[in-house]
Amino acid sequence: MKWKSLSVLWVVLAAVLSGCITLSDVSPDTDETIVLSPGDVQAFHVTAETGANEDIYWGITNTNDDSELDEWYKLTSPHTETTEYHPDTESPGSYQVKFTCHEYVKFGDYSVIINTATKTWDMVVKGIEVLPAKEMSASVGSSQTYAATAYPTGTYAYTWFLDDVQVGAEQEYTFTPTAAQRGLHTLKVTATGAGGDLTYSCRIIVPFAQAVSSTAPFFVCDDGGLIISKPIDDSSTSAGKSSLYKLDSQGQLLWDVTCGDDGRTVIQSIHTATDGGIIAAGYSSSTAVGDTTNSGENDWYIVKANSAGTIVWQILLGSTGSDYMDSIIPTSDGGFLALGMYGTSPRCTWLVKLDASGALVWERTFTDKTGFTAMAVVESGGYYILAGTFGATDAPRGYIDKINPVDGSTIWEVTYDADGNTPTYLTSITPGVDGGYVVAGYIRTSVTDTFACAAKLSETGVVEWQHVYTDAPGDTEIIMSDPNIPGYVLGGDFTTDIIHAAYAGTSYRCATVLTLDSDGFLSRLTVLAYSYFFKDMQPMDDSTYMMSLRLNSSDAETIFFPLDISVE
Repeated sequence: MKWKSLSVLWVVLAAVLSGCITLSDVSPDTDETIVLSPGDVQAFHVTAETGANEDIYWGITNTNDDSELDEWYKLTSPHTETTEYHPDTESPGSYQVKFTCHEYVKFGDYSVIINTATKTWDMVVKGIEVLPAKEMSASVGSSQTYAATAYPTGTYAYTWFLDDVQVGAEQEYTFTPTAAQRGLHTLKVTATGAGGDLTYSCRIIVPFAQAVSSTAPFFVCDDGGLIISKPIDDSSTSAGKSSLYKLDSQGQLLWDVTCGDDGRTVIQSIHTATDGGIIAAGYSSSTAVGDTTNSGENDWYIVKANSAGTIVWQILLGSTGSDYMDSIIPTSDGGFLALGMYGTSPRCTWLVKLDASGALVWERTFTDKTGFTAMAVVESGGYYILAGTFGATDAPRGYIDKINPVDGSTIWEVTYDADGNTPTYLTSITPGVDGGYVVAGYIRTSVTDTFACAAKLSETGVVEWQHVYTDAPGDTEIIMSDPNIPGYVLGGDFTTDIIHAAYAGTSYRCATVLTLDSDGFLSRLTVLAYSYFFKDMQPMDDSTYMMSLRLNSSDAETIFFPLDISVE
């Protein structure tokens, strides 16, 4: 009782010694509802005068019914007397902005709030809210219902459009996609009424297929189907296995085969072989596979399957350290070329040539290339061309090597720096549409700033053109030549403060495809999705590519869908 009485005494004493909080210079000084449009900037200001210490909080509550949005983070400067709100096209609705000031006194390690003052503003952001607010639509044969609500509230006439074709005239629209509608679409709704003429549009994806893993590699077969890898949860072992499975051109499962043995097996790269079968590679901690045994912690793992999904052979290759496969391709002689990392200290680049049965033809260890990054290899004109990055993490450089297919010796090597002494990362390479080779990657101008880059090299390694795409800051994953354009298709994650005005002032990244002409100039930029990251793309036919995107969440998944880059 003594301590309780003392606490009460402290509070009473503090209240006597202090005054009330005075709020002044309130702006905007109105009790009317504030109406904003996307793109506006609304400043809020209050001066709080107290007689002791104070804590200031800014908050914003979304009062939309059944809203999936949470806008509190749009307010800046939470601990000052001035803040701003930046509504965008995703913000329509009713809100309440609240300023709170607590006056307190301290007693040793404890603080006691003695006064509180608040100021609130009611606010409406004009526009149309569409729920569910997600980019992936229903799968083929399933339905997804979209509901639109226009703000300010009132009576509106709604009209829906799918790819500029009118599809509905109610407040709700139900989309049941067909097989022909797999891919990327624009869904738009207009509302005419109490708040004027309002419009909202978004991109939605009708998936070809989905995978449970965010790392799922894939390859497009000649018949239009997909070979995909997925992890397997196996309760009989502490390590996870992987499988390869084949989907037909309609997305139906044809076969599924387990890879590896008693250890963790991860597939990194998949291709079709010259005989119509499948070649896949990655790494494994399995003790033994086929007639081969593991030499270290992880070895390269390579598996050959026929077109029906039956494993023909599988092998382990590696050192006594940890070895990681990056890519494998079939070669014109029926064999295979694999590229990755070898050893632990130092970790070097390793290039291996196998024959059609998986037997080693030759190997090459690049002891001077000890950096670890994504690497790529391509066969062009009878030669092997590999690209990657090596060097210290704070000063990496790109490299391109032309390799003799007979013995793996280097014909020429070019080190590449896209922009002076800027750290340069090369992640992919493709044959040029007019000869030579084109590499792509990104430069890092600061800890947080990256820009996509690409360069064309002649058959002798001379740089013919190079570009840094400052209109598309972000990381490039892959580039592919496309004679149908003619030019190149470059995919990666790019920052939306350049490519999507609604997110101005943020560093939000999204999956994007850049279309380049034959000289590497940017001709078109296509936003694929805002909540997914770009993973990979593979050519199908004409100018259509199968895209794979991974979801940015702890419950990660990969979606696959076709994209015709010739369509706006």
